[in-house]
Formats: sequence, C-alpha cells, structure tokens
Amino acid sequence: MQLKSSIWATILFLIIYFFTGAASGTPDNLADPGSPSFRPGQASTASKSNSLEGKVIVIDPGHGGYNTGAVGASGRTFEKTNVLFIAKDLKNMLEKAGAKVIMTRDSDISPEFGGMDQLESRVAIANSADADIFVSIHNDSNQDRTIVGTTTYYYGSGESRRLAESIQYHLVKQLGSRNHGTKIAPFHVLKSTRMPAILVEVGFISNYWEEKQLADPAYRYKASLGIFNGIKDYFTR
Repeated sequence: MQLKSSIWATILFLIIYFFTGAASGTPDNLADPGSPSFRPGQASTASKSNSLEGKVIVIDPGHGGYNTGAVGASGRTFEKTNVLFIAKDLKNMLEKAGAKVIMTRDSDISPEFGGMDQLESRVAIANSADADIFVSIHNDSNQDRTIVGTTTYYYGSGESRRLAESIQYHLVKQLGSRNHGTKIAPFHVLKSTRMPAILVEVGFISNYWEEKQLADPAYRYKASLGIFNGIKDYFTR
C-alpha cells in the first residue's frame, strides 16, 4: 500500500510539472539577442524602459522656411510641414522616455546662423551638443509618381548602419509601407556629424496616395512611433 501511494504521488508530480512548467516555455520578450531567431524589438521590457534615460538625441526636421523641400503630387502639401509634425511627436515620445532632445528647428524656419547655410547649421547643432545620435527626417520624391515606400540612409560607421537598420525595421513595421531598405549615401548631414547619424525618407510625397498619408496626422504619429521604437531598440542592444 505504501509503495502504491509513492508511485501515484510521482505520477501526479510529473503531470503537474508538464502542464505548469515545461509547457510554459520562455517568454518571447526574453529571447536571446545572440540567437539566430532574434529580431529587433525582442530585448527584455525591463532593459527597454531605461534605454533612453540621459541620452542626447538631435532630431533634424528637413528643410523649413523658404526651403519647402519636396512638393506633394497635388501641389498643396510640403515636405517641410510633414516632417516638422513627425519630429515634434517624436520629441515628446523621447522626452517622456528620459532622453534630452535637441531640435535643429521647431518651427517653420531654415536653421541658418553665424554665416553658415542650413546644412552646416544642422551639423553644427549636432556636433556642439555632443549628441549620442542624429536623426534627420524627410519625405522622398521621384518623377515616377507610382513609387512608394520607406528608405533609411547612413554613411560611414557601423553604428550608423545599426541605427539605420533598427529605425527602418520599426518604421516599416509601424506604417506597413513598402520596404526599400537601408542605403549608404554621402549626404552632408551624415558625413559631417561626429555621432551615429541617419536620414530617413518616410515616404514619397510625389505619389498621390502616399502624399495623403503623409499629410494625415494619424499616419504621421505612427511614423513618429516607428522611429521612436527604432531608436529605443538601438540603445537597448
């Protein structure tokens, strides 16, 4: 009788272990970043919550003032306007997460001072701030009005490439846009800044459908969130 009780206790223990222990597995958000299955966004929630604390981030809304940037397919919307709204939402998100944010412009102006043109001024702002990263936000344009999608550019360092890949991944995921990937380009604001730097083309304002998306506050907010998640993920790993 005592032996039978012991056997049944062992069986009961194995049943409980199978359903409550082994079957539970490892939570997705604790996946090993070094594993082949790891993708951006899989680092632990605990580390993500503190990844932006104290970081100095320069946000560069492209163009401004007399420099409208690309003009929408309809002729009624401007790159300078769209990117400023995206940048302002992004600034709020980053500051709430503990980052210090410096904008190269926060209104409809061209950031020119001290005898420098707008490109040199943007670079000077970033370098003088000793920023951790530089993020320039733009809308793309092409004579072929059928082209749509998102591209992120970088130049030089491996860290810039890693930042570009992280932002591209999360931005495309958030917007559901066509993924044109990351590309190397010798843009002045990427070559002359002394920190990891990227330039993101959120979408093609030259396409009628994407022009409407880029002018939609809800879509612009999603773009801000995608860039924010990419920055957060970059600093997490």
